[in-house]
Amino acid sequence: MGSSSRLDVKYRIQAAAARSGVSELTIRAWERRYGIPRPQRTASGYRLYGDAEIGLLKQLREFTENGIVISDAVQMVQHPFHTPADLATWHTQILEAAVALDQRLVESVLIQAHRSLSPLEVFEQLSVPVLRDAGELWDQGKLTVAQEHLVTHTVRGHLIASLHTAPAPQGHHYLCAGFPDDQHDLGLLGAALQLRHRGLRVTYLGAAVPVDNLLQTVKQLRPDGVALSAVKDAGLRGFTRVLAAIMQGVPPSIPVVVGGKAADRHRKRCEELGALSHLPLTSSVSK
Repeated sequence: MGSSSRLDVKYRIQAAAARSGVSELTIRAWERRYGIPRPQRTASGYRLYGDAEIGLLKQLREFTENGIVISDAVQMVQHPFHTPADLATWHTQILEAAVALDQRLVESVLIQAHRSLSPLEVFEQLSVPVLRDAGELWDQGKLTVAQEHLVTHTVRGHLIASLHTAPAPQGHHYLCAGFPDDQHDLGLLGAALQLRHRGLRVTYLGAAVPVDNLLQTVKQLRPDGVALSAVKDAGLRGFTRVLAAIMQGVPPSIPVVVGGKAADRHRKRCEELGALSHLPLTSSVSK
C-alpha cells in the first residue's frame, strides 16, 4: 500500500523544478512551445507533475546540458531512434570507413550517434567496442597502422570534445593522469568523462606523466582523488616501482584509483600498495 501511494504522488511546479533541476520558467516555456511535459491540472488550474514527468524533465535537461538544442532533444525523447541495430550499423560503418581511410565518414557516424545517444552512451556502447575491434583487427593484420590510427584519433577527438562540453562540475575534484612512458590515454579520457558526468571536477593531465610532476601537481591542487591509467605493462617490477613511488608521495587521505590493462594484470600488487580499483564515490558526489 505504501509503494502504491508513493507512485501516485504529484508535485506542484515549484517542487517539480527543484526535483528536476529545470527552472519553472523553462518548464512553462517547454510546455507552451513543444507540448512537453504534459502535467495534470487541478480544478483550480494548478499544474501537477508525477515521477514520469520529472524524469522526462531531467532527461531533457541532460540533453541540453550536453549541447543538444531543445527542439532536437524533444524529438529524441518523443521518438527515440537508436536501437541495437543502429549501434551495429554504426560499428560496421566506422570499421569499413577505416579500411577505406575515409575519416569524414567516421566523423559523420560519430556525429549521428551523438545526436541520439548521450556522450557516455556513445563512449560505452560504440567507441569502446569499435576501438577494441580495431585493435584486434590490427593484431590480426587486417588493419594497417594508418587505418587503426585514423579510427583511434577520430574517436579520441570526439571524447575530448565531450569532456569539454560535459555538465558544469559541482562535486569533488579528481586528478587524471597516465603512468610515465605510457602513451595510451583513451581509457583515461573515458574515465574523466565518466567523472564529469557524475558531477565531479576533473583536472586532466593526459598520458605519460612523470611521477615527480604528478606528485608536484597533487601537492599544489590537493584534489579529492587521483585516477591513474596503466595500460602498457613494464612487468611487475617496473609497475611496482612506479606505483609505490606514487603511493608514497600522495597523502593517505587522498584515494588513488588505478585502471588499465597493466593495472588489471597486477591488481594484487595494487591492493598491497593501497590503490583502489573503483572510485570511492558517495551519494553526495555521484549523480
